[in-house]
Amino acid sequence: RTYGYKKEEMIGRDFASIIPEEKRGEANSFLKRVLAGERLHYTEIQRLTKDGRILDVAVTASPLRNKDGHIMGLATTDRDITERKRAEDEIGRLKEFNEEIVQRMEEGIMTLDAEGWITFLNPKALSMLGYAKGELKGEPLEIICKDRECQRYLQMVRTGGQPDKFECTLTTKDGRELTVLNSCAPLIKGDKFTGHLMTLTDITEWKFVEEAFIEKNLKYDITKGNLY
Repeated sequence: RTYGYKKEEMIGRDFASIIPEEKRGEANSFLKRVLAGERLHYTEIQRLTKDGRILDVAVTASPLRNKDGHIMGLATTDRDITERKRAEDEIGRLKEFNEEIVQRMEEGIMTLDAEGWITFLNPKALSMLGYAKGELKGEPLEIICKDRECQRYLQMVRTGGQPDKFECTLTTKDGRELTVLNSCAPLIKGDKFTGHLMTLTDITEWKFVEEAFIEKNLKYDITKGNLY
């Protein structure tokens, strides 16, 4: 049924007929190893169905011996894993696609483990903080953030809260203070908390402009006698 044949069609058929042509060299090597006495467990190969479809198959193969111990053939257990392989390939493509997005994002991305140690920063986050790739991995968050408000929000996320974006101050490698808008979400595996995912937007320049605007308006209001 797996290969689309009836029993009488398969008995006596050349084994090569269910092997894709470009894989026959690989199949011959497989056969030689088993007929030399080797047992192969869960080897992924490809097989050909009667209607020409290619299946991914997991094969366990053992040599068949007569009562004198001489090898007289082989027996295989074939398991169709085509759908599983297709799903794995799709997951791989999605993972690669998502990784490319993260690498190219204009926002900084940073992840922490459950203990608050840095596990990942994308190129934008590294550029914002002035570090090279790998320099911050495995370091505690406190090396770049001593903001107590940030710690309070992280604890809130850890215990199941869902705060809005919040502002916090980060310290760059050269000692500058960076004001960022931080959007934080929990990382969950199964039902277990495994860390934090943070999206960082640099708003340092915006904060400078905002403060200058407030100061200008405050001076203007003072001159009019409007004190706040």
